[in-house]
Amino acid sequence: MVALTNTCMPGYLLSANPGLIWDAHYSDFDEQALRLVGHDQSYVQLTPGAFEGRFLSCNLGRDVAIHIEHCNQALEQKVSGHSTALSIGVAIQGGQSFLANGEGLSPDDILFIPPGSDLHLLSPVNGAILAITVQDSALRAFTSWSRLLAALLHEGPRVQILRNSQLARRIREDVVQAIEGCNRAECSEAEAASLGHALLAGLLAKLSIDLSAASDLGEGTARQSYDRYMACRDAILMDWERLHDLDALTDQTGIKRRSLQQAFTSHVSAGPLTYHRIIRLHLVRRALLEPDAQGESIGDIAARYGFWNWSQFTQHYRSHFGEVPSQTRT
Repeated sequence: MVALTNTCMPGYLLSANPGLIWDAHYSDFDEQALRLVGHDQSYVQLTPGAFEGRFLSCNLGRDVAIHIEHCNQALEQKVSGHSTALSIGVAIQGGQSFLANGEGLSPDDILFIPPGSDLHLLSPVNGAILAITVQDSALRAFTSWSRLLAALLHEGPRVQILRNSQLARRIREDVVQAIEGCNRAECSEAEAASLGHALLAGLLAKLSIDLSAASDLGEGTARQSYDRYMACRDAILMDWERLHDLDALTDQTGIKRRSLQQAFTSHVSAGPLTYHRIIRLHLVRRALLEPDAQGESIGDIAARYGFWNWSQFTQHYRSHFGEVPSQTRT
């Protein structure tokens, strides 16, 4: 078998054992967002162009699973943590770092997403990230907890980042080996579960050792610019019809115009009004895909979301999604 690349994915879809591995390409970011079962996700495409993504899942028994996601476009991802599982994430590649709840997440870091937590993730162009999901029942089976490890994994619904390049590299390597082990027709569910147990045991053992050596655990404190960005973003999402210019945004949020612009530029590389248009384009796109809206004209749908100039609307739509509205509908 061709070895997996440093992105933890080969250049072809894995199909030797479809009972354990589900690997697929996507041209619709909303469809790809549904792949992470047990998590409530929503995506916003931030950069212009046709979307191309890939999502690979590998089941290692009932309690452990691996998920790997790649997207060619920068995305804003809102993720609600699994109700009964811890997720451990590691960035694989990207021209820039990810941002997790306002904190930088590089390939040298490990992201911990407890059950029931909320994650706001900004992924860069051609970003790839992996996640290991572990059910609480599997975590409870391990009795040799260090105090620091117990605090990290059971502190509550707070996303945390561990700065540890060696452990991040080890996780990527172990994930590759586990996937290679499962991508064989003869690999049984019992063998996959054994691989999952070994993966988890090795991860927890290494975590206990590294935490005792005082690795750098980020507190996850949001920076002021992130708070400003989120305040304005939430205002736009809730009341986009009324907040259609910078004066309205500053009045609503109490944040100065320059501070708003700087916060948006540093997080999504776009100004507040550009982001406002991107959100409305997504609303149009999703409306075009709704079965109940098939009898409504594209122009009427566009006007519903504030696009009154047909020529400008189609230009913006084609530039951002890589297709004209009629192609989306068909």
